[in-house]
Amino acid sequence: MMNNYGYILTKPYIFEYVNSNIEPPQDKYIQVKYLYCSICGGDYSQFIGRRANYPISLGHEFIGKIVAVGNKVNGFKVGDYVISDFNYRCNNCFFCKNHQSHLCDKNDIQLFTNRGFFQFANIDMSYLYKIKNDYYGVADQVF
Repeated sequence: MMNNYGYILTKPYIFEYVNSNIEPPQDKYIQVKYLYCSICGGDYSQFIGRRANYPISLGHEFIGKIVAVGNKVNGFKVGDYVISDFNYRCNNCFFCKNHQSHLCDKNDIQLFTNRGFFQFANIDMSYLYKIKNDYYGVADQVF
């Protein structure tokens, strides 16, 4: 278990500091250390109170570095830099087979996590894409 701190939006315009623990990743999950996170329109909408779904963790548009992998992960390793796509793709439904995978029938299976305002998160490997670390090699020196 590892310490994991971050911020939760508890009501419009109010973030609360949270200090918790995170378990090692299991099976096809990857533990990511967040390096950079942007704010999208959905995050902003939550922040100003247009969507009243509190408390909520924000931040799904990020660059991270893999710090641990589950025992069934393939194609990723510790040290890889990753970005995410918060849309699940089954690759079998009508939409996935017709180049509209963002509309996947199984998109809402709840495997993704918004945690960009935390240090770490465990994310199902199907949501992650490797990027070349030479673009962001300075990140290790900054963080």
